[in-house]
Amino acid sequence: MTQPVTEMLSADAIALLRDGFDRNLMYAIVKQTLNTPYPPVAPWTDFIMGDLYDGEGPLSHAQRELIVISQLCAQGFTAPLATHIYWGLVEGLSPAQIAQAITLTGTYAGAQKYVVGIKVMAQMMGMLAECAAAGPEGAALPAVAKKLLAMYPGG
Repeated sequence: MTQPVTEMLSADAIALLRDGFDRNLMYAIVKQTLNTPYPPVAPWTDFIMGDLYDGEGPLSHAQRELIVISQLCAQGFTAPLATHIYWGLVEGLSPAQIAQAITLTGTYAGAQKYVVGIKVMAQMMGMLAECAAAGPEGAALPAVAKKLLAMYPGG
């Protein structure tokens, strides 16, 4: 890592990624990815994407992502963590907020969780910088999702 994770994406790159994000398309991609291997989980994913993620509630989309990032970091799930780092960023979290959540999680879950989490964040910031450098098409959700899905086993 040659620079802090909080400085790897410019404000313009973050804006481009946010402009290329479509929440409904993200929900569709997640549901398809989770439902395809075992279709009976469809009601569960409908509940998660509908009631928990898109439903009315006291948490904003960014706050939900911050909680999910912390949970995935604590559990050491690297591919989902990478996905939710992206998702949190496009929902309005700053790189500094994400890095602080990873650091705080490591404080309570163990230093190794911090090390893994911050490495995942660095990889994501690098990948997202490349996507943004490709312009609006590269920063659009379909292009980013293709790279994210490749991080999962069997992806």
